[in-house]
Amino acid sequence: MSEYKVVQSVVQKVIKLKRGKEYEKALRVLLEALEQFPDNNFLKTSLADLYIRMNRLFEAEELVDQVLDFDPENDSALSVKGNIAYIKRGYKKAAEYFKEAYRLKDSNYLAGRLVRTYINLDELETALNICQEKLRQEDADKRFKKLEAEIYRKMNKYDKAEEIMEEYLTEIQDDHFAFKEKIQMKLKGRPPALAVQELEQLLKINRYSENIHLHTLLAEKLQEIEEFDKAVEIYKKILLLAPEDLYIIKSLGMTLYKKGNLKEALSYLQKAFKIDPNDYYIRSTLEYIYKSLKMEKEGTVFFQEIIKTTGLNNLWGIVKRLAKEVEEDEEDRGTN
Repeated sequence: MSEYKVVQSVVQKVIKLKRGKEYEKALRVLLEALEQFPDNNFLKTSLADLYIRMNRLFEAEELVDQVLDFDPENDSALSVKGNIAYIKRGYKKAAEYFKEAYRLKDSNYLAGRLVRTYINLDELETALNICQEKLRQEDADKRFKKLEAEIYRKMNKYDKAEEIMEEYLTEIQDDHFAFKEKIQMKLKGRPPALAVQELEQLLKINRYSENIHLHTLLAEKLQEIEEFDKAVEIYKKILLLAPEDLYIIKSLGMTLYKKGNLKEALSYLQKAFKIDPNDYYIRSTLEYIYKSLKMEKEGTVFFQEIIKTTGLNNLWGIVKRLAKEVEEDEEDRGTN
């Protein structure tokens, strides 16, 4: 077989493994293929994308930079570079990479990434223009209608956002997250206690009772009225249905933290941080919990492991602060 056919077969296999989150298997397949074709940029970008999913951002960036040094207009490599910047919350850089990749290749994926990035930059008009441009195309991807509704909501144009979301849900009826967004818009301005009552009634209806996203919305509203015990109970139940869902893990951890249950919150926030080690809010909360529980030593070990696996050297600051606390505690015990 030619190199092209072998690589095409490998990448298709890797895509299936990525979808199944079988990352270690995908890694072995790609590394074996790269032994055979060490200079193949398609394999390198696929591996870089895999490294991102494995939170190995340093290795991903190193690899994709090699590709871009050789081929500066490689749209796949630019897309990967954009995703790395996006994960690091460097949205301006991410927009530059996605914009260049989109110029080279008009794809729904790149357009969607660019829209999402502009939303994070609060450049809503630009994001809206891209959405509407995509929706004017023949056989338009309906997901841009959902993004369009989100943009109008952020512009505080709630009637327009609701209208568009209704249109979208008429065509894509099984999008449970979009339905949650629609309900959230309808509840806008209502007192949280009333919103809780309405959501509880809605969740009694069979066709909505299994909607995980509606349950998370109920938990959010319960937190607003400081019903933390009920919110925790809901998050724990839906976590059984979606055990790897970052939003649920983080929300449960933060709710336990607000409730004052720091020890239990710690385990969930550690898991959330391993999934998204660029989340500053989780990082600062973890630091506070480690100090409050006098677990600074455990904290230094935890963050050092994250640095080792991700290459995120900006975490050394927190390691040094926690280590200093350990030293001061040991000095205090020595003097007493």
